[in-house]
Formats: sequence, C-alpha cells, structure tokens
Amino acid sequence: MAWSDNWMPDAKPRPATRCGPSFNPSLRVCDLIDPKAQGWNIPKIQTLISHDDIPLIKSPRLPRAPLPDGYCWAPTKSGTYTVQSGYVLAMEMESDRSP
Repeated sequence: MAWSDNWMPDAKPRPATRCGPSFNPSLRVCDLIDPKAQGWNIPKIQTLISHDDIPLIKSPRLPRAPLPDGYCWAPTKSGTYTVQSGYVLAMEMESDRSP
C-alpha cells in the first residue's frame, strides 16, 4: 500500500507522503504505474503525492517486465538480511537511544 508500505527509497525507507484533498486508503504502488508506457504515471503521482517525494519515486528505474512483489532488507546494499546486518542495526539503534 502506498500509504503504509516502506517503498520510498529514502535514507530510511518509508511510505509516500500524500498531498491534496483526495485520499484512497487502499492505493497500491502499482496503481501509480502506467502499464502502457512501462513507467511511472507522473500526472497521477503529482495529484496524490507530495512534490518532495516525486524525485525519490522517479530515481529507481522500473523493470521492463513486471516482477512479483518481494521484501528487501534496506540496511544492506544487497537487500539481503543476515544476522550480522541485524546485529549492526540493533547496535546503531541502541547507540541512538543512549544519551
């Protein structure tokens, strides 16, 4: 879901920020893609999502063919979770909480 899944490729992945009066709580990220053009539907995105988020949305290239949804571990470049990457993140979070 566009408003709850962490799909925005920011420093810390997060949901998109909405703008404008119209709000569809079940909007999916795939609803923002133009299948004929095989790219983002920028006019639609501009009416629904904060203008600050648009460059983030446009930054990753979309694949030519649709891919199944999946999970990605954002703290690693490969997107793969390891016990070590989980431990490193836990230690970073712990040090952020310490005074």
